[in-house]
Amino acid sequence: MVASAAIVSPASSRLFLYGKRQRKTVAEKDVLEAAQPFIYKLLEINISLMKSRGTVIRFKRLRAWLCDFADQWIFGGAVCSFK
Repeated sequence: MVASAAIVSPASSRLFLYGKRQRKTVAEKDVLEAAQPFIYKLLEINISLMKSRGTVIRFKRLRAWLCDFADQWIFGGAVCSFK
């Protein structure tokens, strides 16, 4: 019973919000965007933050790899040469 309600509920809410009407142009607002523009603005901010976080994470991963490489091959070789 719960599973069928979980399946039917989103489908019926979609039909209630959208019906059979499609957007005619790209510039026309979505039904949910027109109803709650604040939520769409938060989503846009969140997406831009996720893109910048991805860049930072890639930079940190590269920096960690470079430090590991330097520690293992450069500094490790220098220490072994003085033993």
